Amino acid sequence: MLDRFYIFSPEQLNEVAQNALARQSDTRGVIDDIVRQLKVSHPGRTINTREEWVFNNAGGAMGSMYIIHASITEYLIIFGTALGTEGHTGRHTADDYFHILEGEQWAYEADSLTKEVYPAGSVHHLQRGVVKQYRMPDTCWAMEYARGWIPPMLPFGYADTFFSTLDIQTLWHTSVITGREIIANLLHASLFKQSAYDGVRQALNKGVRHIDTAQIYGNEDSVGQALKDSGVSRSELFIATKYGGGRDVRSEFNDSLRKLQLEYLDLYIVHWPKVVEQSGGLAATWSEFEKLKSEGLVKHIGVSNFDNNDLDELLKTAKEYPEVNQIELGPTCWKKVEHIYKRNAELGIVVEAYGALAALTSPKSDLDNLFSQLGEKYGLSKGAIILLWLKSHKIVAVTTTSKDERFEEYNKVYASTLEEVDGETISKLGKQYLDIVTSMTSDWSLNYLNNAAEQAKSDPPGYIPNQPLRKSRRNNTLEQTHEANKKSLELSAIKHNKAWETAIAPGKAMFTTAFMMYMSGSSIQIFSISIVFMTIWNALKSLTKINTTFKPFQISNAPPGATLTHAELDFTPQKFAFVACQVAALALGLYKADTMGLLPSRPSDWIEFWRSDILTTFTPGSVHPLY
Repeated sequence: MLDRFYIFSPEQLNEVAQNALARQSDTRGVIDDIVRQLKVSHPGRTINTREEWVFNNAGGAMGSMYIIHASITEYLIIFGTALGTEGHTGRHTADDYFHILEGEQWAYEADSLTKEVYPAGSVHHLQRGVVKQYRMPDTCWAMEYARGWIPPMLPFGYADTFFSTLDIQTLWHTSVITGREIIANLLHASLFKQSAYDGVRQALNKGVRHIDTAQIYGNEDSVGQALKDSGVSRSELFIATKYGGGRDVRSEFNDSLRKLQLEYLDLYIVHWPKVVEQSGGLAATWSEFEKLKSEGLVKHIGVSNFDNNDLDELLKTAKEYPEVNQIELGPTCWKKVEHIYKRNAELGIVVEAYGALAALTSPKSDLDNLFSQLGEKYGLSKGAIILLWLKSHKIVAVTTTSKDERFEEYNKVYASTLEEVDGETISKLGKQYLDIVTSMTSDWSLNYLNNAAEQAKSDPPGYIPNQPLRKSRRNNTLEQTHEANKKSLELSAIKHNKAWETAIAPGKAMFTTAFMMYMSGSSIQIFSISIVFMTIWNALKSLTKINTTFKPFQISNAPPGATLTHAELDFTPQKFAFVACQVAALALGLYKADTMGLLPSRPSDWIEFWRSDILTTFTPGSVHPLY
């Protein structure tokens, strides 16, 4: 029932993880690579690129996580720990796939006497309803994908906060990110469909006739409606979509054809090598593609993201060669895909490139400077130069835009020709670019355990070491003092800014605390009492450690020759602000404690200490004490 709401598949994500592990040499690079691949393969879905890391405590295990995608049917996160952890997996209403990126994960079920070991590159599939104890014995990072009904899983993720850590700030931060992503994806579905419709109509009006979409993009119905409303003759159009698994080829093809409101497709593509596992394997899937073509339902058939090994496997049983192979290809990744391009050319397979313009957002290098120089030479933008380079290799570019000026510029590409020497220079610098990026992600990562090795490394490109003070024949001392004071002032400004951040941090957190107090009510319960106690205790503790809090900001090693004034080292304003925030937090905690009846602020609270005088009544003839 939920299948039509999924935008990822376990096979596709495993392919993404394997590609990242093959290309990158450290976990930082792997995570960046994964996010970049997802942005390219899911252009219309919300992929969170903000990289907001938060601690997560669930089932007794503690780690940190980065939420890449969250909806009511799926979530995709990077989860792990640098120290190791263990705990209870929970019993969930979704299948959970742990793609191990670094380290190992161990697990076992209650009736098992041996542990399961999942090293880097493997996948731990925890089926819905199954529970295990798991452990990450040391540093371990994984891409975790949950697929199913997600809301019932949230209490498991929050329980440890209420009954163990009481880390309300992290709870709030996690809730904000999760809620934002879920709501954004709920809204994004309809907004993206409208965006796809408008984009196709705009492209057709600008003369574009080749439209590329995919089952997994979730916009085939919008594309189909735009094609119908455009009034462009079907014979002028070249429409391509991709099989993304889920069901058998024939069912998915018919569904795509219905959504696109077409009687046939110009090009039908296998989106990923792994999706064929859901349709009987590669040979069976390609056989169905060949049948669709023989029946006249498809004019051309092709593949996507197939490397040379995948192609060789396909050709063992194929009656027809793929006519197209759509791969990630551009100047910045030319070194790792050139052999695939050449193999396809030998077989007569047309190469389509997606992600080619990613070079425009890559770190600046000689390649970027070359694009600028060639842009001036040919009167084109840097993006158009990249497309011209693809054209020189007879590679079909698949790209997107919503800007009219880019449509006009792309048309100029077909009227231009790249000189052979310029094309060779782009290819050469593209290969060098990958070497530079690879070395930067490995050689200049910090290693605190081997200082000798760190000191032996050469400086990264663009790094300017501290230069000795220039010597002047005139007024040498004055010049040195000026340079030293300049550096000291810059350091002082940074210290003051950080001190202000520390000073007002309690004030920012107070709004979250006040909200949690309000939601907990005024009844006497463990949760409300814990919040009040922690608020008061933290405020009192902070007020006793004011100088300790700001001590790290003191400049203890000013450059030689600097003459700093007292004002540049004075954090009195920040300390006053810090005290004010802590007093306000203390007042908030005391007010909440009073409303709950925890403070003796009412006369009835002191009745035990009242003076107990015996009251006596007098009546005629007797005296009677009144108690």
